[in-house]
Order: sequence, then structure tokens, then C-alpha cells
Amino acid sequence: MTAMPDHHGDIDDDTADLGPPIHGYDDNDDRNDEVESTRRGRLRPSSTVRRVHGAIVGVCYMVALGSAAWLLVEAALHQAVLIGLFSTGLLVWLLPGVPRLVGWVRAVQDTGQTLPVSWQAQLVCGLLTALNLFLFGYAHL
Repeated sequence: MTAMPDHHGDIDDDTADLGPPIHGYDDNDDRNDEVESTRRGRLRPSSTVRRVHGAIVGVCYMVALGSAAWLLVEAALHQAVLIGLFSTGLLVWLLPGVPRLVGWVRAVQDTGQTLPVSWQAQLVCGLLTALNLFLFGYAHL
């Protein structure tokens, strides 16, 4: 004997078999129409926003590449192997994206494509640019 009563076919039964779905009829037709219309009318970035975003990412990309190259030179001058490995790894990871970014900048008005740089690269470049700006401001104050 179980401690819970067994209710077969109760309206609140979570395991009830409701059978196959009825196609062409839905109790929430109004709500589904609203969801579909919002998906179709979803705002997408304009070409101006894409160009501005691409310009910001491009600047951050170049700053990150420049700072990695500078760190590599500094590491060679001071024989800092760990910093040299970090700089080399960053350059090897970021340099292959430069031709794609340049090609995107040239063709963005015609094609409207999304930015060909991964979000991880955008994040790293943005963080390195912010760090460089902070260090530049800190050194000159």
C-alpha cells in the first residue's frame, strides 16, 4: 500500500497521455501570431551600426596587435621568456584575422555581412585596449 493516493485520469495529473497534437488548431492562436510577428520584425543592426562596430573592433584589433608586438620586443630585450611566449601566442592567434577584417571593411557597404572576428577575439582585443589605455593614462599622470 502506498502513502499517496492513486488518481487515474485526474485533471491535474502530470503524466496523462494527451494523444497526438491536433494540427491546424491551437488554443493560443493570438499569442503564437504575436511571437511569429515579433520574430519576423526583429530589429537587426543597420549598416551604419555594423560599420561603427567594425571600426571600433578594427581599432581595438590593431591596438592589441601593436601592444603584442611591443611586448615581444620588450621580452626580447629583457630576456623575459614567459612574456615572449604570451606575445607570440597572441600574435599567432590574432594575425590570421587581419585579412578577413580588412576584406570585411572593404565590402561591408555592398554585402552587409556580419563581422568575421570571433567574439573571443573581440573580447580579448577590447580588454587589451582598455588595459593599454589605463596604463597609458597611469604612466602620464
